[in-house]
Amino acid sequence: MSYNEGASGTVSEIGPFDILSIQYLYGLTTSGTVGNLTFGSDAAEAYSGGSGGQFFHTESGNDTVDLGAGDDGAVAGYGSDTVFGGAGNDYIFGNHNSDLLSGGDGDDTIYGGQNDGTPRTDAYGNLRMQDGVETIVGGAGNDLLVGNYGNETMEGGTGNDTIYGGQNDDTILGQDGNDYLYGNRDNDTLSGGVGNDDLDGGSGTDVFVFADGELSNGSYDVIRDFSQSEGDQIDLSGIDANTGSSGDQAFLFGIYNNGVQLFDNTDYVTLTLDVDGDSSYDHLIYVYGDTSLTASDFVL
Repeated sequence: MSYNEGASGTVSEIGPFDILSIQYLYGLTTSGTVGNLTFGSDAAEAYSGGSGGQFFHTESGNDTVDLGAGDDGAVAGYGSDTVFGGAGNDYIFGNHNSDLLSGGDGDDTIYGGQNDGTPRTDAYGNLRMQDGVETIVGGAGNDLLVGNYGNETMEGGTGNDTIYGGQNDDTILGQDGNDYLYGNRDNDTLSGGVGNDDLDGGSGTDVFVFADGELSNGSYDVIRDFSQSEGDQIDLSGIDANTGSSGDQAFLFGIYNNGVQLFDNTDYVTLTLDVDGDSSYDHLIYVYGDTSLTASDFVL
């Protein structure tokens, strides 16, 4: 919560999400609409926003929220909820159970499994919010997606997105645009998609996946923390290494034409991928971390 103080030091502005925070802290349970703020009930309900700014807080039912146009906000309750952001720059918070959170058009901020419910202390003394297994979709626009403790699938959509995975095994897809993907803890799968992407798996056994549609002259991706000791892998099996032959060909390791060639630098290694045999690379991957790569580090 943030506040603006007047000369007397009193609060001069409280926003709708401040009200939601107060509800969370003090256990207020209510339903109905106050101004542009709507509280749900325990039943399964459907909500639709208009063109203005709307804020929805669902409860324990399996609810559907369509925010519509405008800069809106939604907090999912304890059910398995579906939230569509629509147009506008939206804030969406997931919660307990399996939610589908989709920002739609606009520059959206989406937090998975992050808001309501009584927090608890884990074995390490850290305060944990509620778990959730979510699908989080940014849609069009430059989005911020943040995972939590569930096994999440996170898709950035079109735009230059920033995606942070949570504490379990996440699948993070940047899709179109120049994206930053961070896996965080545990065993994550990261795929940047089309664009020049920055991939950081964090701790755990991570797989960095590349596919046919990502290749274009001058394109590149960066892997920030490749770790052989953690069992990280670079998966190139989704790319046809020889477009001049029928079928799906595997890359040859250490060979320039139709292969993966390594060029060692001081702090990183450059991987060149050639798929048409013309002795000119079609894609670059810069790998930081463990740079003495062998064929066993790849799925070719």
